[in-house]
This record gives sequence, structure tokens and C-alpha cells, in this order.
Amino acid sequence: MHSIQNCTSNNNSNIHIEFGNDVDFPITLGKLTTSHALPPINKQTSLLTIYYFYKSSQSFNINSAHFKVFSNDVVILSPHTSYNTGHCSIEPLKLYYIQFDPSKFIDVNFAFGNKECSYIIDELLRNSNAPFKVKNNVKHCIENLLTTANEASPLKNTMFRNRLLTVLTELIKYANLPVQPNDNFLNESVDYITSHICEPINIEVLANNAHLSVSQFKVKFRNELRLPPNEYILREKVNYAKMLLTQTELSITEIAYMLSFSSSQYFSTVFKRLTGITPSDLRK
Repeated sequence: MHSIQNCTSNNNSNIHIEFGNDVDFPITLGKLTTSHALPPINKQTSLLTIYYFYKSSQSFNINSAHFKVFSNDVVILSPHTSYNTGHCSIEPLKLYYIQFDPSKFIDVNFAFGNKECSYIIDELLRNSNAPFKVKNNVKHCIENLLTTANEASPLKNTMFRNRLLTVLTELIKYANLPVQPNDNFLNESVDYITSHICEPINIEVLANNAHLSVSQFKVKFRNELRLPPNEYILREKVNYAKMLLTQTELSITEIAYMLSFSSSQYFSTVFKRLTGITPSDLRK
């Protein structure tokens, strides 16, 4: 049997689906969207776990290695992997997740036999524990998989198997694509913003570092993160401010000027717009 849990609140919407005996394969699927940042996550997975971030900009530490994940990034976590989202609250996000025991995938001959099943699992594990980029068609494949929960058809078992195999084979295809040289511009820009978070950050400098015109840089940056670069910079400054507000005794004015805001009033205005609360509220 499968169970469906639709959980909603003011801050998030979560669809959680567990398939059991009706598809002969225990698996958990889900979709999570949040309108505000969540507390930092610190977990260890005992299953093979797949995260597809279809709208996000998150810090991700996997087995002590640090990564930044963006929109249309996938992270495959092998069993017994420790991961966390850092010390600051993470950004609002939208993601899908898939979890299952890889040994059971092979045991039920989920594809066409043990050889094919073993190949799929080996490829997923080989590409685990580091983000890679996929196209939007993967989102549609996962949405199709989620709709299987509501199918009332004698072919539900077959549809589920086919849709899951489509998702997994698409992930393997994209994981094995060579990285294009220009794909690094975003990581380099984000690293620059992170390392200069307490300074005024000039978009022209970011564009020059990426060997792009300012207009080209803004378009490419927004296409990747669904945010203009100036908005992303403000969000990163506010995230850093959250850490300073909760872990130091610095005043709000000191934090504002430390992060190169023109005034504490402007800092408070931006902070409330992005978090829904004032800096003073966070400290209460």
C-alpha cells in the first residue's frame, strides 16, 4: 500500500508519498517548497537519497566537503552519507526527493534483470556526493512519477516502474555529461560573493571576473538562480547577518555597517522584506 501526506503551513508545502507492497518496492517520494528559510539541516541518510533542487541556492556540506547547489542541480547521496546545510539558515527552496534501499531495487529485478538493475545502482552511486546540473525535463519526469500515487489503474505497477526508470536513467545521462568550461562562472561568482560578503560588491567586477559584459552576466546569473545578482547578494548578506545576530553581541547598527549597508534603517528594511521579521525580532 502507499500513503500520501500533504502537509501545509504558512511557510511550506510538502507532499510525502510512500510506496510499499502495491508496487513491490518500498520507496519514498516527496516535494518540498518553502516561502521562508528553514533552520539548518544536519542529517545522515541510511538509504540512497536523491535531491533535485528546481529552485534554490543552498550551501551543502557532504562528508565534510563543501558545495553550493543551485536551481536544476541534483545531489545523489549514497547510503550512510552525512550532510548538512551549514550554520546559517538556508534560503527558501523548492525540491523533490527520492529515497530507497539500493539492494532492494536489485532484489526485485526492477528493470529487466539483475544485470540492468546493478548497472543503474552502480552508476547512481558512482555519481554520488557531488552536485551536477540537469535540464527541466527531469522535473517533468519526477512530476509524472509523483502522479502515479493517484492512479487508479490495473497498470499502476507498470507505470510506476517505467516512470521511475525514466527518472533514474535521465539522472545518469546528465551526471555523465562533461562539464562545459563556462559552467564554472556561477560557482566562481558565488565564491567571490561569499568571500567578500562584508564589502560593497560591484556587479562590474563579477562580470569582468566571468569574462562577460554586465548585461550578459546579469542575464546568465538570473537564468541560473532565478534571482538578479543584486538580490542574491542581499540575501547572502542577510543570511550572514542572521548568524551575527544569533551568535555575537554586535549591535544591529554595527552589523549593518559591517555588511556595507548604507544605514541600519535600510538594513532592517531589507532584512524584514527577505525574512518576514526584523533583526530585533530575531534576537528576542
